[in-house]
Amino acid sequence: MVECWAVNITEEGRRKLGLSLAVLNFICAIPSFAVVGLGAYIKMALDRKLHLIEAYKNDSLPYLLIATGVISAIINIFGGKMCLDSSNSETRNRFRSLLLPYIIIMSVVMVTVVAGGIMCFTEISSLHDSFRTGLFSALKKYKSDLYMKSEIDSLQTKYQCCGSEYYTDWFAVSWVDETYLNMESQNVKRSQNPTIHRFCL
Repeated sequence: MVECWAVNITEEGRRKLGLSLAVLNFICAIPSFAVVGLGAYIKMALDRKLHLIEAYKNDSLPYLLIATGVISAIINIFGGKMCLDSSNSETRNRFRSLLLPYIIIMSVVMVTVVAGGIMCFTEISSLHDSFRTGLFSALKKYKSDLYMKSEIDSLQTKYQCCGSEYYTDWFAVSWVDETYLNMESQNVKRSQNPTIHRFCL
């Protein structure tokens, strides 16, 4: 093994350095669990609204976040244990041969986390387009599909939004079922302008 440089550290300094690095590794495991939670949340949110998303088949982002978070948490906990043992002179040599592989694996995990972050931003545009076209298709089913009507009403109420992008999207689709209307009635003729959902106004 080739030494890059020699640093003289007292035994007390080694102990403090090992304990500090152990604490940092254990702290870094917490965001790793948060990344796992984020990946699970994205996966569940996509699954819940999949019927409103058109032509979106990319499930790789949630799985990448979950896998990266789990691997990162395991590595950080292992790294914390390794640093904790390195702080004690009696157990210091236990993980010495694993230091270089640990650094390499941590570098790969860091690159994967950065790639996951980049994927989050690139997927937003694709998901937005798929959701917009899917929601517009769902608007067309509003008058004939009771489940879709309920979903759209719930979505618009929850997010206080209207249409796919704008309230004018409702003017592009026929959303009143004519079978329940007496088209000869003067009241129906007078009210040909559709009643808009209250959040659309």
